[in-house]
Amino acid sequence: MADPRNILIRCCRKAADLGFTLKVGAEFEFYLLERSELPKMKPHDHKGYFDYTPQSRAINVCQNTMEALGAFGVICEMHHHEVGYGQHELDTRYAEALKTADTILTLKVTLKAYTSGSGLKATWMPKPITGLAGSGMHVHLSLWKEDQNCFYDKDGQYNLSSTARHFLAGQLQHA
Repeated sequence: MADPRNILIRCCRKAADLGFTLKVGAEFEFYLLERSELPKMKPHDHKGYFDYTPQSRAINVCQNTMEALGAFGVICEMHHHEVGYGQHELDTRYAEALKTADTILTLKVTLKAYTSGSGLKATWMPKPITGLAGSGMHVHLSLWKEDQNCFYDKDGQYNLSSTARHFLAGQLQHA
């Protein structure tokens, strides 16, 4: 009864009964730590937001993870360095909510597999290192009817439809 996956399935069914498909995209943040320094939480680098090194252990881990997820039919749109030292983000293309939920778990397992031989340790703890940015998972939600985004209205304030405003009000009510 309290199984989150089952709750999501029931919610998606309710949305479908109303003619909607819930689609979700995820921005998955995590830290890569030096495995040899554990239990000390030492970031693998001292870079900042969107810093990029063409070849590094972290880049290899992220690219290998994205390629492996592609074999499962998961589209990762991008990866980049986040704000914190050693902090990274992988972004998945939006898909039906249940597929995205499964993708997130698959991403965690895949990331763990690709860090195991790299000397790195992945953690998605919310705030593993005092004084550095916390990790989160931003999700992008939308309701669709066939190929129509029901949140969009070209004439609505901020291009939001009444469906979008009601959806947001519901989220605020239940937050």
